[in-house]
Amino acid sequence: MIYGMMAAAYGILIGVQSAFCAQITQAYGNWFSAVVVHLGGFLILTPLFFTKWGRKQGSAPWYLYLGGTLGFGNVVFSNYGIVSLGITNSNALMFLGEIVFAAGLDSLGALGSRKRPITPMKWAAIAIVLAGVLTIPLLSGGNVAVFAFLAVAASLMRGVIAVVSRQL
Repeated sequence: MIYGMMAAAYGILIGVQSAFCAQITQAYGNWFSAVVVHLGGFLILTPLFFTKWGRKQGSAPWYLYLGGTLGFGNVVFSNYGIVSLGITNSNALMFLGEIVFAAGLDSLGALGSRKRPITPMKWAAIAIVLAGVLTIPLLSGGNVAVFAFLAVAASLMRGVIAVVSRQL
C-alpha cells in the first residue's frame, strides 16, 4: 500500500516538476533549467548527507554512480519534449519509453534486473499503452502527425534514461 502511494506521489511530482521546468526553459533556456533542477536537488539533499541517511551503507562498482548523471539527460530531454509537445503528450511518451525499455531489460535480465520474459500479455499491454499515447493528442484536438520527431525521440529517451538511472 505504501509503495502504491509513493508511486502516485512520484507521478504527481513528475507532473509538477515538468510544468515548472518547461516554464523555466521557455524563460531562460534548457541548460539553465537543468542547472536549476540539479541545484535544487543538491540543496535539499546536502543536509541529509550529514545524517544517518547519508552514511555509506556498502560499496558499489564505479559505473553505478553514472545513474545520477543520467538525471541531467532526463531533465534536458523532458524540457525539450514538454516545450514542444506539452506536458501530457511528453509524459505519455516518457512512460511508453519507460515501459518498452524496462520490458526489454527484464527480458534480457540486464542492468541487474531479474530475467522475466516478455509474455504475450505484456505485448498486449504495451500495445494498449501505445494506443493510449497515440489517442491523447487526437482527443485533445491535435494530430498524431503533429508530433515532431526530435521531441518524440527526446520524450521516449527520457523514459529510457529514467529506467537506466534507476537500475544503476
